[in-house]
Order: sequence, then structure tokens, then C-alpha cells
Amino acid sequence: MKKLVLVAAAFLLAGTAGLLAADFDGDGANDIAIFRESNGLWAVKGVTRTYFGGSNDIPVPADYFQNGRSEFAIFRPSSGLWAVKGVTRAYFGGAGDTPLSGGNPFWNIPNGGATNSPKLRFADTTGDYIANLYMDSNDKLHIENLSSSGKGVNIFAGIGGVFEVANGIAIAFSVQTSPDSVNPGQTRVHTLAQGTVYSTTDGTLTNSAPSSADYKEDIQPIDLHAERVLKLEPKSFVWKENGKRDFGYIAEEVREVVPELYREDRQIKGYDMAKLSFYLTEVVKAQDKRISALEEEIRALKAEPTAGE
Repeated sequence: MKKLVLVAAAFLLAGTAGLLAADFDGDGANDIAIFRESNGLWAVKGVTRTYFGGSNDIPVPADYFQNGRSEFAIFRPSSGLWAVKGVTRAYFGGAGDTPLSGGNPFWNIPNGGATNSPKLRFADTTGDYIANLYMDSNDKLHIENLSSSGKGVNIFAGIGGVFEVANGIAIAFSVQTSPDSVNPGQTRVHTLAQGTVYSTTDGTLTNSAPSSADYKEDIQPIDLHAERVLKLEPKSFVWKENGKRDFGYIAEEVREVVPELYREDRQIKGYDMAKLSFYLTEVVKAQDKRISALEEEIRALKAEPTAGE
């Protein structure tokens, strides 16, 4: 079994906290380790214990010499001292500065089973560690906020940013808030199976996509050459993800016939189902026009006197 590879060196500096990961024995995996500020204890589980640094020092372990092994090191804000145990000392920076050591940016945490899965735990404003991030024995990632204040979970993607949840094949769920310049305050929720739901500025959910001329400019007629969609043939198939039988068009076949409807975004390969309806509408309109012309021709023929009348 691969060695558990997490080192959490928690520190406080000018009101900010951080985490570092480090490989102290050079085996290519980060180690479980702690730094005890009260007495300068460094303890690496199953590897070593040593004393270096003390109160108000900030742990900054990293591979300073590119030898594949992290060194015990501290930064002392009061004087700007950087000290690597048994190797070197230097002065750079001072009070109020945040030390930036290298370190390994990944923390690998093994699955501990149904009841013992390791968790990253966060404290609420009362000091209770009741917010958790962990993977369970069914390979599901959990984000929990069990705080009695009930503030929920906030995921911030920025103005106009997109929050996406992928299912291994495609993005199954995404949320996007429009920038201020386009439909300000509107939120769009898209699911792979159910299409798009919009939230208006007053919080009302609707499946009506914004389409007013108020949101558009340079509006021009367009010839879609819609008859091309008549070449498309629906197929029956089984989804690899869940084994369910379904039917529809194949994206690659849509690309060959109506390339402007094809969509490929990272893991997603598909086509714009919503815009396909415009093509179908144009086909129906063209057929209706032909039918009307034929009906008019039939009426004219019926109105003509037959021979001998």
C-alpha cells in the first residue's frame, strides 16, 4: 500500500493560516508530520523527531537543495531569519511578511474505509472543528458543514465564472452567473440530462432563456440551409456510464452534416440541441410552403372546366 503522504504544518501569520506538504525521507511521498510551536518539536511519523525553532516561528519545510528531501526549516518574522537545520541561516523579510517556501503542493490521503476515512477539518467561529472534506469508502467526495450556525457551503467562481461538476464522461452539472454587462444577476443552471434552468434577479426559477431584443444588437436575417438536418438519422444506444438504453443523434454525425451545431469542450462532445429546433422549424416552414403551393395548384386544376363541358 502506498505510504500515507500528508504533512500539515499549520501556522498563523498576520491573521492568515496555511498548509505545507513535504517529503522528509526522500522516498518520493509526502509524510505525516507536525510542528509544535510551543517547544519547536518536529515529528515525522515513523521517521524521526527533532527540535528546531520555537514560539512564533513559522515552519517552511522544502527541498532547498534539490536532493529529493525536504529540510527542517523555519522563518522568524520578528527578525527575518530563515534557518535550515544543520545547513544554513539567512536574513530576508520581516514582520508582516508571508514566507513562500517550495514544498510539494499535493497532499495524498488514503481511504480509511467506511468509518475511518481521513478528513481535512476546519473550525467554525466558535472553534469547533465540524467542517469536513473527505473521500468515503464508495469513492464519493464529501464536503460537510455541520456548524450549528447553518451557513451552508459557499463555492465562489467569480463574476461570470462557471462552477462545473463532471461525471467522468462529461460535465453533468454547471452553474454560471452572467457578468454585469449581460443580464446582470442572472444565474444559469445546466444539467446534462435536463437542459438549462435560469434564475432571475428576484430568485425565480424558469426554463425560459433570455431572448429579448434588449439583450442583442446587429440583428440580421439568416439562411440556415435547414434542409441539411434531413440527413441526420437517430440511433439507439446504451450509455457507458449507467448502462441505460437511450436514443438520439450521434455528435460526430451531427458534425458531418451541420458542423456549426457541434460542440466540444474538454471532456464534452455533443451538439447544441436547443438550436437544432430552429433548423427543424425552417424545414417545417419550407414544407408548409410547398404544400400550400400544391394545394393552390390542385384548386386551380379543379376549377378548370373538363373537356366536353
